[in-house]
Amino acid sequence: MLGGPWARRIATRRAWVDELPWDEPPREDADAARWAWTQTTHSEYAAAAAFASITSALLAAGAPIDLIGVASDFVVDELVHVEVSARIAGHLGGGVALQVDLERLVRPPISENPRMQAAELIVRTCCVGESMTLPLLDQSRRRTESELIALALRRILKDEVPHAQLGGWFLEWADRWLTD
Repeated sequence: MLGGPWARRIATRRAWVDELPWDEPPREDADAARWAWTQTTHSEYAAAAAFASITSALLAAGAPIDLIGVASDFVVDELVHVEVSARIAGHLGGGVALQVDLERLVRPPISENPRMQAAELIVRTCCVGESMTLPLLDQSRRRTESELIALALRRILKDEVPHAQLGGWFLEWADRWLTD
């Protein structure tokens, strides 16, 4: 993070991160967890990129400004999740090396039509990806013995629910021009 005025803009959105019990001793057998949280960091970063793409697609599609605003707001949520995931990986002994292509974080839509581009991105990201993530996060939260991880997952899960709901909100708006 750069800090300064930029960090102050999102300070309230990420305040809960500093309130997590970072003094909890890490497990000794944390190698698998380090890999999982490093991978989660990457996934959350890709989700931020996906919501940025969705925001651009919604703008190009002439979507209602509240849908556009919500999608853009979700970018911040995902970046806070990036911070939490990276800090947890660090807390467990450090992240593991991953090969990441920052130019290929989001699979581009295949349609030329701006509305269909938005639909492709939202269905893929919200209706499938985010919706599938919810039960996995909840199961992980319920099964962990770590208070740090349980609290982090509880908050991430709370944020992810509306991310999944964006798909339905978009489809309701788009219903008048979508076809089979």
